[in-house]
Amino acid sequence: MFLNIHEWPPLGVVLLVSSLGMVSGYLILRFINTYVRIKNKSTKEVIVFTVWTSIFCLILSWACVFMGQARPMISPEVKK
Repeated sequence: MFLNIHEWPPLGVVLLVSSLGMVSGYLILRFINTYVRIKNKSTKEVIVFTVWTSIFCLILSWACVFMGQARPMISPEVKK
């Protein structure tokens, strides 16, 4: 296999969050189409945009935190 999840753990996290995002996107679309009070197409588009933007921001913020821990700019000083 080209990318093994055991050798590259961030791939597993990105795949997990992406799959959860797709499931939540599908569920929100089902909820929007069956809910009576949401009638405007623009309201539906705003809700879907908000869900996908929040998923993207979640993955991006996780990647920034992961990279910050992987290569810290300041390393602790060890006194001997």
